[in-house]
Amino acid sequence: MILTLLVAGLAIGCSSAPEAPVPNFSEQEAIAIARSYQKHSAKTESCFDTEGQNPTDYDYTDFRHITSATFKANGIWLVTANTSYNYERRDKSKSYFGRPSGSEEYDCLYLVDDATGKVRPN
Repeated sequence: MILTLLVAGLAIGCSSAPEAPVPNFSEQEAIAIARSYQKHSAKTESCFDTEGQNPTDYDYTDFRHITSATFKANGIWLVTANTSYNYERRDKSKSYFGRPSGSEEYDCLYLVDDATGKVRPN
């Protein structure tokens, strides 16, 4: 009798446990949503840059680009993007505003709502 009550209580307790949410988007889709947001935002930084800021005037070396997305139980995707590179002006004989050479690094975090697809930069 006690064993029956124990099994019944365990079954009821397990069935009422909250289930982990199933994401609507895949990791790649969440990254693509954040990338699209970045592309259409007024921000000048480019965490999703894969060519450098001005590939016609500069040579880029040591180019690194990393993105990832993690789905959280609250229904939010945390999308991280990091781009870094070194650059050098191709035509050094001309007078230009800005630096002739240097390095850049952009590190961003975006929150993508899995239910709506809306993005909030963090």
